[in-house]
Amino acid sequence: MAERNEESMKTEEPVRLVFVVEGRVAVAPYLDTVRSEVEDVTVVSSIGELFPLMAREAFNGILLDVPTLVRATSTEKAALYDLIQVFPTLRVKWDSRSATVRALFYDRVPGPGAGLGSFVRQVCACFVPRIIRRRDRVAAHLNVMVSETPAFSPEEVTRTVSLNLSLDGCFLIAVDPWPQGARLWLRMLEFDDQTPIAAEVRWRKPWGVSPGIAGAGVRFLELTDEQRKCVVDLCEQNRVVGGI
Repeated sequence: MAERNEESMKTEEPVRLVFVVEGRVAVAPYLDTVRSEVEDVTVVSSIGELFPLMAREAFNGILLDVPTLVRATSTEKAALYDLIQVFPTLRVKWDSRSATVRALFYDRVPGPGAGLGSFVRQVCACFVPRIIRRRDRVAAHLNVMVSETPAFSPEEVTRTVSLNLSLDGCFLIAVDPWPQGARLWLRMLEFDDQTPIAAEVRWRKPWGVSPGIAGAGVRFLELTDEQRKCVVDLCEQNRVVGGI
């Protein structure tokens, strides 16, 4: 039994993190300490490099160097919002006096004395690695009716608002989000074409678990030509450079 357990551990996929840290901050002891805690880490020197990389490769989480984050532009910081909502993210800082990595958690701390190692083992290891969407997502607060059937019976319709929008999907604000993988039908009041839009829940953020807006990220399964044109027009009107 012990041999089987040891063998199964060897076949597990390593935890993959991306570490955003400017070259002037990325001193060897800092990088060595991070690599001692993370099985597979890819280093990029700016937030701008983060998005194309994460659109190509799947990661379990993100490390943000605090001095690098402080020097980022307001646009770059705004672009990080959606990433932080989806991916486990930890702010880190090198303490040269004690030769240690200080950890600053966005969400609830995993436990007493938690640091980089516990973030990797307790948070990132439980997160299924994924890539970010390839289309820009922009802020768009649309009135949305959500139904679990295409019939839109009045008693089963949920009225909510979108937080953002892209041709791929949107984020719907909801205190009690729908289960991941659920099939939904949407009607957006601002669209002239009220054909129900089939959508799938790709991820959810429950209320009260961590700071941030509760709701569900959904992927559009089919849009009519008129609805697609409306989404494109709205995205052009509300575009935010560097969104995901």
